[in-house]
Amino acid sequence: MTARPLPCLPAAAPAAFVPAAPGAPRRRLARCAGLLYLLIIGAGVWSDAAVRSAIFVAGDPAETAQRLAADASLYRLAFAADAAMVASDVLLGVLLFWLLRAAGPLLAGAALAFRLTRAAILGMNLLTHSADRTSVG
Repeated sequence: MTARPLPCLPAAAPAAFVPAAPGAPRRRLARCAGLLYLLIIGAGVWSDAAVRSAIFVAGDPAETAQRLAADASLYRLAFAADAAMVASDVLLGVLLFWLLRAAGPLLAGAALAFRLTRAAILGMNLLTHSADRTSVG
């Protein structure tokens, strides 16, 4: 099967604008969505399991504050990982909307709404962590 130029481009469109196969753009979007899922999972697990579990001590706020002050740069890295996770959630929502649009606008809109709601909740959680860090010093 030969690649056809896109209808919005002139017949002599450069090869870069001609899709390689009919499903190639959707496949590329699906792979990008999968990579974003991996980024979200990796950043979330690392910031929670590796950083926050080592800093926060249940029932001992003084020890938590001391550990937080001692490992401030590590806590900032965890904050950056969480911020990347929130940004990836927003982008993933848009990619899911594009991918699921063919299945139906209601399904695509629901996927986008749920991802954006999750990103908003995580963003509010980031503000809480930021306030905790600034109150400690």
